Amino acid sequence: MKSLVSKSILIPLFAAAFILLNSSRVFGYINVAYPDTVRLSTAIGTSTSTEIFVSDGRDTIIPKQLKGTIHVYLMGSSDFSIVGDSTVQFVAYTYIQVRYSPPSGSASSATLVIVGDSNTLYVPIFGKPISHFSADLLTSYSYDSLEANKKLCAGFSVDNKNNAVISVTHIYLTDDPRPGTQWSLENLVSLPATIPRGTSTLGDLCALVSNSDSDAQALTGSLEIVYAYSGGTDSTTVTLHGQRQALNTTCLNTLGTDFGPVQEGASVTQSVSVDNVTTSVIRIDSAQIFGPDHAQFTINSAHYPITIQAGSSVSLSMTFAVPSPASKDNYAATIELFFNGISPDGIPCNTLSSKLTGSLLIPVVDSITLNAPPGIESLALTTHTTRSRHALFIRNTGGKNMTVQSLALADSTTIAFFGTPGTLVSYSYDTLKNNDVMGPIILTLETPDTGMYHLDMTLSYYEQRTQGRIVITSNPLAYEYKVVAHRLPPVPAGVSESLPQVSDFSLNPNPARGEVTISLPQDINSTVEIYDILGNLMVRKQATGQYVWSGDTPSGSVAAGVYVVRVTERDANGSLAVSSKRLIFQK
Repeated sequence: MKSLVSKSILIPLFAAAFILLNSSRVFGYINVAYPDTVRLSTAIGTSTSTEIFVSDGRDTIIPKQLKGTIHVYLMGSSDFSIVGDSTVQFVAYTYIQVRYSPPSGSASSATLVIVGDSNTLYVPIFGKPISHFSADLLTSYSYDSLEANKKLCAGFSVDNKNNAVISVTHIYLTDDPRPGTQWSLENLVSLPATIPRGTSTLGDLCALVSNSDSDAQALTGSLEIVYAYSGGTDSTTVTLHGQRQALNTTCLNTLGTDFGPVQEGASVTQSVSVDNVTTSVIRIDSAQIFGPDHAQFTINSAHYPITIQAGSSVSLSMTFAVPSPASKDNYAATIELFFNGISPDGIPCNTLSSKLTGSLLIPVVDSITLNAPPGIESLALTTHTTRSRHALFIRNTGGKNMTVQSLALADSTTIAFFGTPGTLVSYSYDTLKNNDVMGPIILTLETPDTGMYHLDMTLSYYEQRTQGRIVITSNPLAYEYKVVAHRLPPVPAGVSESLPQVSDFSLNPNPARGEVTISLPQDINSTVEIYDILGNLMVRKQATGQYVWSGDTPSGSVAAGVYVVRVTERDANGSLAVSSKRLIFQK
């Protein structure tokens, strides 16, 4: 007897100790249950269910091993039941599913009780049995794109959701009262029509709109059916809506209105095709160009009137010229043709406006890869022209997934922009895995004089890691790059600055201690240039295959630090390719 008493005391003590030891691992507090009141309806002899969202209200990510525990049960009518276990473990939130199965025609209610470690929530549940589901009337086609004066017919049907049959006794159609527009019914089933459970076709619903004006014309009406079922009669109605297509007023189309990039002070002439898309003869009486850049576009010796036969085309010779000095990157104007003709839908048409576009050719002269997150990082950009473009790439070197937010120039800069003048921030939001590269981001430099230019550029990004199935994003990170632009004198005449390709080379090792091997393409003569972070040229060598640099320069050995290696290649056809990479040189 004594031993039995001691065991009965020890068991609760062990249980209490276990709870205390693990209390820091339990998060069973609940403060949200949605919806807070549930109403369910279904037919007698069937069932339906719903989910109730339960949350502990935490706005931080909880480790997987710290699970909350709640207990759920129902009080009230047995028409309701919980789907699943009465004890539920969850991390931050879970769902409780409740089923309603009415055996008779009486309404019922219950209360879902949710018990947490520290509090209890109560969710009232009401059930209403339905003896008959209303039938649905379905139109199986969209009448929102009707051709003028052309009747369109498509089937309409009724959906009986009850196990018992229904009998359709009447079909009523309310038509559009306007002349020339109407709904009509064709191929109707014989009434009364017995409809079993499911969907059955009753006939065709037809729509017709006229060609009375040039605006898109709407068509309205309603369709109703009356039906009988075992408990009485019911009806269902749908509102009808149709829309005529806008009349086709297009007579002419133009092609070849984009003149593409043109060098500063140069021009390009091309043919602009004007196509007659009607079945009648079109006569162009005159044309004019207007808009902010109209002076850069001209029509060359057009003789009016110009006649275009049905289904044919003519070509207008036009010229786009970029002024020198160029005042902007992109140019646009509008050409307007005045003509007479009849459109495919019989509407007179007498004008056509088309946009003319052209741009200033600014070649991309090199490619720079930015490491993110970076170490000690500076950029050296070299140009021979007043305005130059540089392709920037971003490589993820941090070992974690990252999302690039933006690359931004300092607000004080006046010599650089992304895309269009005045744009100092380039947004991307690209997600990069380790060693993935994104770009190019085009940076444009405005360097009117030879010499050195300095600017700051900031990369903003997020690091990502996964915990189970949850992606956790760090706070925004940022790094500032010091950019040194070196404007050199213009290149000799006959040397093209157009660099359609990007050179590829490697540095091994990097960081380098003592010497670095610069691996170059075979059978191509390459020029290797090494700059310090201020943009001063330290070494220039011609090499093929590889070049080994030990830190020597004409003025002596360099100090440990960061350098930029720039490689220029020229193939057998004379085409150039340029790229730059950062080198950390250690003594």
